[in-house]
Amino acid sequence: MKNNGVNLYAISVQNEPDYAHEWTWWTPQEILRFMRENAGSINARVIAPESFQYLKNLSDPILNDPQALANMDILGTHLYGTQVSNSLILFSNKKERGRTFG
Repeated sequence: MKNNGVNLYAISVQNEPDYAHEWTWWTPQEILRFMRENAGSINARVIAPESFQYLKNLSDPILNDPQALANMDILGTHLYGTQVSNSLILFSNKKERGRTFG
């Protein structure tokens, strides 16, 4: 893309991996494994896990794994059907994780 004048800012592992058909569905374990083993080689910022409903079973494994966390630049999520107050827990922990998100 860069050769065509496009500077890619970030790329998502999978948009809404927990709200999809079986061919686009990712389990928390699959996302964690990808973040550990592959995300570090992407030449753009990496967005993960991008749950459709801020389901923490997708984000917490990444946040609690130093290698996966080091490969995540943007914690992406959607708040469909989620109370906004539930997302504040994430931001209160950002300094503890050694990363700055936001």
